[in-house]
Amino acid sequence: MKNHLRLVSSNDETLNEPKTKSFGLIFKSLILVVFSVIPIIRYTLFLILVFLRIPVNFISHLVVGPLIFGAIAWGFIAGWTSTAAVALGGAAFICFAIGFAFDSIVLLLAPEGYFLEM
Repeated sequence: MKNHLRLVSSNDETLNEPKTKSFGLIFKSLILVVFSVIPIIRYTLFLILVFLRIPVNFISHLVVGPLIFGAIAWGFIAGWTSTAAVALGGAAFICFAIGFAFDSIVLLLAPEGYFLEM
């Protein structure tokens, strides 16, 4: 008489263990979520920066003039290599650069075909 007992392997479906998702499916789902969230974050950040663009440019360009005038005046009074003249000139350049860098960041995040006019 034959022995009818059967050895059950760990891969047998009769164990009724929950099947785990494959790594490929999890990776594809993660990539899909990431690529669908990035545009949402990008356009939200773009809208926030567009609303902040006018105040940032107004303040930075409003401050540049007095800083340059202060640097030139201090340079005539105390010498061109004085700390205050160099600091005022550097601050004027930084304010000027912030205004244009802000526009570049806004255009980097902008949807295609968007132009800044002002």
